[in-house]
Amino acid sequence: MNTKRFTNRKILFFILAAATVIAALGISGAAWAQSAKAPAQFTFTSFDYPSAVTTQADAVNTSGRIMGFYTDSSGVYHGFSRSAGGTFTTLDYPGGTGSQLWSINDQGLAVGWYYDTSTVQHGYTVTPAGVYTAVNYPGAVSTIIYGNNNTGTEVGEFEDSSSLFHGWTLEKGTYTQVDFPGATLTECVGITANNSEIVGLFVDSSGLEHGFTLVGTTYTQIDFPNSIVTVLDKISDKGLATGWFEDSSDVIHGYLLRAGNFQQIDYPDSTGTHTRGINRSGTQIVGQWNDSSGVGHGFYAIPQ
Repeated sequence: MNTKRFTNRKILFFILAAATVIAALGISGAAWAQSAKAPAQFTFTSFDYPSAVTTQADAVNTSGRIMGFYTDSSGVYHGFSRSAGGTFTTLDYPGGTGSQLWSINDQGLAVGWYYDTSTVQHGYTVTPAGVYTAVNYPGAVSTIIYGNNNTGTEVGEFEDSSSLFHGWTLEKGTYTQVDFPGATLTECVGITANNSEIVGLFVDSSGLEHGFTLVGTTYTQIDFPNSIVTVLDKISDKGLATGWFEDSSDVIHGYLLRAGNFQQIDYPDSTGTHTRGINRSGTQIVGQWNDSSGVGHGFYAIPQ
C-alpha cells in the first residue's frame, strides 16, 4: 500500500478494507452529489528535482510556479520551488532538519512545515524575497500549514496536548479550530480565494479517510465511488477540486471533482498517481506519480 500523509506523524491510522459511503451524520451533501465520469484527459509532464531520490509536487499558482518537496539520499525532506521555465530552488526553513512545501498563492507566498531538532513539526511561510516565518497554532504540540490563498488566509492541522489532530484556519490574525463532526482527525488542506470554501480530509471512528468540504458551517463528506480511501487536497476559484483515492486493489489514482462529478486521473503507465494541487483558474494540476519500481516523480498536467 502506498505511504499516506499520516506516516509523518506520531500516530498512524491503519486503513481498513471497507467501502466508503456518504455518511448520514446530519451533514449536507446536496451541493456535492457525487458520481463518476469518464477519465479526464491531460497532457502530462514529469520532472524530478536534480539528484533527488523522490520528488512530489503539491501546489501551482497561475504563473506556473510549483511548490513541493523532495527526498535526498539520506531520507531528508527538502522544500522546493520550480519556476514555469523549469528552474529549481531549495527552500528549507533555516535550522530545520526537514522541510515540505504544500501551497503557494499568486503573490508567490509559499507555505508548508518543517521539523525542528527535536523532530517537532512547525508551520512556516517563505516570501519571494526569501523571508522565512515560523507559524504555530496557539498552545499546539505541532503545527502544519497545508494551504493558503491570495487574501493571506492559511489552513492546516495541529496536534493538541492529548495527541488529537484538528484542522485550523488563520484569517486576519485569528485562528479557528475546525473539526469534522464525529471525526478522530481533521486536516484543512485547501481554501478558495474568497474564503468561502475549505477542503480537506478527516478520519472516521473506523480509521477510514474521507474528503470533505466546509462552506460556512456546513460540512459535506466526499468519497470517490467504491473507493477505500478518499483525500481532497485543493480547490480552485472555479470550483474544481482535486485529490486522490485508493481503490479495492490498493492502487492510488488521482481525480478531478467538478460540480459533483469525479473524473479519474492516472499518469500514463504509472503504478500510482496522487493529484495534489490545482491553480486558481483550474488550468493546471500537479502531483506525484510512481514508476514500476515505486519511485515517486513530480508532474504537472494541462487539460486537453
